[in-house]
Amino acid sequence: MNTASKALLLSIRPEYTDLILARSKTVELRRRPPRVSPGTLVVMYASQPTCALVGAFILEEVLAHSPAKLWADFGPQTGVTRERFMDYFADRDVAFGLRIGDVWPLDTKISLSSLRRSWDQFHPPQSYRYLSPRSTEHSIRIRFEGRCADLALPD
Repeated sequence: MNTASKALLLSIRPEYTDLILARSKTVELRRRPPRVSPGTLVVMYASQPTCALVGAFILEEVLAHSPAKLWADFGPQTGVTRERFMDYFADRDVAFGLRIGDVWPLDTKISLSSLRRSWDQFHPPQSYRYLSPRSTEHSIRIRFEGRCADLALPD
């Protein structure tokens, strides 16, 4: 696992976290790109109705192309129909995709209420939020396939 200076928390709809965990979705779509490097640990928060951290993956690459090119090159890997893809990027000149590397389900999902106990006044991000990969008084530990990572909200 990368020991980068930050990790990324992504809010993703549960149907897409399921596809990522099943390894049938290998490109996560974004209208705004996070500022992260290949090798970054990405933690997946499944939005409503799941409301929990469910898994993690390693970022392979941040893609930035026109919507038509991103679809032509990666469409089947996005987990959405062409129509839904084009609707999502309808008003954009640039479409972003996060290429997903190794994927792990968390050993135990971490519910929103548990997150709020560890991180006072935690609110799931609309899209993404940066995390610090370090142990602090207000960190959480995620466990996946024999590995673990301590994550904290940045100061």
